[in-house]
Amino acid sequence: MHSDCENILLVGDFNARIGSLSETLNQIDNIPKRIAIDNSINQHGHEFIDFLNEAKFCVLNGRFAENDNFTSISRKGKAVVDYFCVPHDSLSNYDNFKVLPIQSIVDMHKLQPLIGERSKLPDHSVITCHLKLMITDLIDEAQPIDPLFNRTRYRLDRIPGDFMSSELRRLAIVNIIDQIERIRETQENIDMIYSDLCNVIVAEMDEKIPKAISSSSKKTL
Repeated sequence: MHSDCENILLVGDFNARIGSLSETLNQIDNIPKRIAIDNSINQHGHEFIDFLNEAKFCVLNGRFAENDNFTSISRKGKAVVDYFCVPHDSLSNYDNFKVLPIQSIVDMHKLQPLIGERSKLPDHSVITCHLKLMITDLIDEAQPIDPLFNRTRYRLDRIPGDFMSSELRRLAIVNIIDQIERIRETQENIDMIYSDLCNVIVAEMDEKIPKAISSSSKKTL
């Protein structure tokens, strides 16, 4: 279905323990050997290996030994069941693969005070990697490489004297001030209030301030 895609990345908890089973044909596939740290194999593991072999995919786990680790750590034991799966021909695009147990993240960032007495850390690790992409061919050279390109641009030298002075805007601002006084306890509330304020200001700008057509035409509405 997706054979014409440039790159596909499958990530997740597959509940598959593949041990040292090979997902490559060593005589044919030019793929570095995987070093397993979990030697157990289950039925999901056999089915997962069959899929990988058929789809010409391989896992990143076990191919970056320096930062490899178990992806599931609990009182029941340790296992590798979460994988990054990539096509054979794109393996070289990935590097810096890491498996970070949740406890190591908590310790690294000193998050212990934020964990409640009844809280329980997730038993699955965080998996990260770097993906190198070549996007130069996707950029239209005729278009300026400008992060503000195609955004609405206002003539700020033409702000009218009655900006934000209408009764409608005044009531909107009063309502936002009321929200600040009542529901600013959490970051989520603060973000919501900030978003409301931005919407009020942008609406007034759309109504009162002239807009520039583009940086090239030098014409304004």
